[in-house]
Amino acid sequence: MLPRKKVKARVKIENSSTCSDIGWGRGAAAQLAPEEPASIVDGAPGPSVSEAESIASQMCTMAAIHLQAAQSSSDSDNERPPSEATQSHKKRRREMVTADFTERQEQEMVDWLQAPEQDCLLNKKHPNYIKKGLKDALWEQKAREMDKTSDQLKKWYVNMRSRFGKLKQVFPGSGSNELTARDCWILRHFEFLRPHLIVQVKKRMSMKAKVRARAAQAEAPRVPQCEFESVGTDHHPLAAAQLDAYTPLVSMPGASNHIEATRGNIAEMQRQILNEQNKLSRVEKSPMHRQKDIFADFMKEVTYTFPPTMWLRFQSEVNSLLQKYQLELHQQTPMQTQQLHQDDDTSRPIVCMYSPTPIKQNEMSE
Repeated sequence: MLPRKKVKARVKIENSSTCSDIGWGRGAAAQLAPEEPASIVDGAPGPSVSEAESIASQMCTMAAIHLQAAQSSSDSDNERPPSEATQSHKKRRREMVTADFTERQEQEMVDWLQAPEQDCLLNKKHPNYIKKGLKDALWEQKAREMDKTSDQLKKWYVNMRSRFGKLKQVFPGSGSNELTARDCWILRHFEFLRPHLIVQVKKRMSMKAKVRARAAQAEAPRVPQCEFESVGTDHHPLAAAQLDAYTPLVSMPGASNHIEATRGNIAEMQRQILNEQNKLSRVEKSPMHRQKDIFADFMKEVTYTFPPTMWLRFQSEVNSLLQKYQLELHQQTPMQTQQLHQDDDTSRPIVCMYSPTPIKQNEMSE
């Protein structure tokens, strides 16, 4: 018995002239539809010439359809303007808005933004800040008055606000030598935006810094409350920088609240001290007290002209004279001392025993 022969039905394109008009040849048709082996049939005859021609014509028709679709898509892309063609492949961008204002228009915008009616545009805590329709209506109304668009007004405001915030961060309290005239104008006219531009900068601390801060907190002496209360009796309050030195740096979660509360108490005590100072300064002095102050100031001005040797001799003589009168004062009875104080409080005129004119240095040396 003869062995079986495996026959593969291959598609043979004999008439390639039908595909030559559309640019497809034998290789293109074969690439579009690669040859696949047909099912193996024992003793099955190969495809006839008519069947091969029908298969080739179908493949050419499909290739023509695909080519026509590709050409139509490329033609449609070419017919589009360049902007639309780029938008079909890239993400759509926002339209460029230019905000060109004159000096008078900028000053008008500054005055308009400072008005209380526009507080909802600036203050995030305002109840109407979340009402977008109300804010858009305000922008539209002002844009009609200035013959501009609302987008131009918003663009100008955003630019000014951003520039003001950057200037406040880069130049906090520095001189005006490094600033341009435009920057100075922005800093001067947009100071009302400062409460609404709170930038919280997170300070990163290394592990060594945290350890040192905790060690400083543990070793720092605690200042009792009575010491803060005793500050009110002093006429020279501590500066804020000195008072802040009592609060070391800490990184615990509840430390910030404690520091803020302490600073609030210190600020309140400072206000009380200033009030007490104002009350003491408004107390009316007696004529005798005023004359004593004037005489002390006069003596101080005269001593500025003394050379060192003369100043030492004058100081020793004045000290001995003061000790003499203090000894006399201590030897008096309490009744006599009280009587002297009552005489000082009287408003009778007292003759001054010194000349208000400055004394020349040569006369003092004589």
